Amino acid sequence: VVAADIETGGFNRFFDDEILSLGFAVDPRLVYTIPEAILCDPAYRKELIKLFKAKTRWIWHNGKFDIAFLRRDGIETARVDEDTMLLSYALDEMGGIHDLEQIAGELLDAPDYKHMVKQWVPTKKDSYRNIPKPILYEYQSYDVSNTLQAWELLHESVMQDDKLTKLYYEVLIPATEFLYTVEKHGMLVDKQWNKKQDKRLLKIIEKAKKVVQEHAGYAINPNSPQQLAELFFNELEFRRIRGNSTDKDVLRKLPDHPIVTAMKEYRKVKKQHSTYVVSVQKNMKPDGRIHCTYKIHGTRTGRLSSADPNMQNVPRDKQIRGQFIAPKGYILMEPDYSQAELRSLAQLSEDVELTQIYHDNTRSLHKEVALEQYGKDYNGDQYIRAKAVNFGIVYGREAPSFADEFNVSTRVGQSWIDGWFEQFPGAAKYIRLCRRAPINTETMFTTFGRKKRHWVVVRENLRDLMNEAANFPHQSIASDLTLTSGISIGISDRLRIPKRYRRKVAQAISKYGAYVVNIIHDSLLLEVPDNPETIKAVARIVVDIMQSMAPKWGINRVPFTVDLKIGKRWGYLKEVENLQAFLH
Repeated sequence: VVAADIETGGFNRFFDDEILSLGFAVDPRLVYTIPEAILCDPAYRKELIKLFKAKTRWIWHNGKFDIAFLRRDGIETARVDEDTMLLSYALDEMGGIHDLEQIAGELLDAPDYKHMVKQWVPTKKDSYRNIPKPILYEYQSYDVSNTLQAWELLHESVMQDDKLTKLYYEVLIPATEFLYTVEKHGMLVDKQWNKKQDKRLLKIIEKAKKVVQEHAGYAINPNSPQQLAELFFNELEFRRIRGNSTDKDVLRKLPDHPIVTAMKEYRKVKKQHSTYVVSVQKNMKPDGRIHCTYKIHGTRTGRLSSADPNMQNVPRDKQIRGQFIAPKGYILMEPDYSQAELRSLAQLSEDVELTQIYHDNTRSLHKEVALEQYGKDYNGDQYIRAKAVNFGIVYGREAPSFADEFNVSTRVGQSWIDGWFEQFPGAAKYIRLCRRAPINTETMFTTFGRKKRHWVVVRENLRDLMNEAANFPHQSIASDLTLTSGISIGISDRLRIPKRYRRKVAQAISKYGAYVVNIIHDSLLLEVPDNPETIKAVARIVVDIMQSMAPKWGINRVPFTVDLKIGKRWGYLKEVENLQAFLH
């Protein structure tokens, strides 16, 4: 095995920023450094290509970042065989503890060596190019040595647990390769559409701000919690919910007043504007695409997260999603699992009624819940509410959340939840059992090998931990089905995974010139050449792989069906009505 690490001049891995040095070691006491000047030499680069091609196991810490630079610079054979960050995450899903310095300090009692470079890079905006070369190389040698030593300990711990070994080699390591390909391809942005959304949302923000100021009677700053607290609790004499706090939860509980409604709108749209419009402008690369970063270790529930920008939580608002388009000669294809979390809940809880609904194509969960709660003459609004309750249950939504969205009392919102639990008692029982896991300090498992551990349970975090535990199993399974489908659809078989854990990779869509360009929690987004035969061929492969993935992981109590949308602009994709006829 060889531990390796690169130091770079910045984080722009697909374009401008350079590799400053490559370090590697087979013995933690001796680290070799290849400086930038040698890395740029074509002759040495040829030797590096051979070196990475050899039957060697390469160990990295967050290797997805490193191989992106190396492959961009022509070393296509660079790959991630082992990753200490992912080993650490497999052993403990808590966030904020997987930095190499933290791991080395905890496992190896290594001193803090970050101070060596701090004076030259005091902020994340500063480049490692500012660091004198001897100090940079010494710093890198600590990284490489600690990576190798930490791997020996972490790998041994993971290998002692069959579930974690399965998770590591069948999900986390392959996900590194798959997500690299998604990040590299990126999503094309319609710049004019983005500018249009910028103007549209700024108008809404300004209008909401004006309403707040009109009702206040003066030019209050809606971004100031202190000024809002003074207005709400002293001038308007609203009842204090949690001291002077005016956060989202507090706003939800304040009286139904125009100024409160306007503040909710102001904050919601301001968030959309900054996160999904301005951030897109800032992160757009020279090719006109967004190349976000997916974090395999980003959540405690096993879902992926993403940043720069966050492409997994883009609102369903058509106009915001509409800024992402297919290039000329291509279409966008979005296969998504139908009600994936609810199907996962049916699988895990063995609820008889829920399971029967998913085995009968003539039945609809949303319609049956609407019928149960509102009677046979339910209207369109009531159907939407029933649908919201169905999805809300698996996302852990509570009565105040429903009350806020549908402008009803908390009591009415709670009656919807109670009614759902009465209709599906097996699912209700399972959710309650999950909620008790933190109280009993029980470790939860999924078929993918993920664990949900409850290390520190105190009164202050108990409610959050109970909600997380109730959501973890079905959300995690739905996410992993999507991720493993993407792995099977979207990567080449260059991974060197131990044979026992190696799964067949489809390697199919690349030969059609198709690529996965985004992964959301229960769906994939692909760019596919705009040719009828190609579209059908890719659709057949993708739907077949996604619908057959659950049984491969022992999830066979309910079928996991896939819906398919096609179009030129995300947010405006059209659903394929008769999917089976379309595929055949």
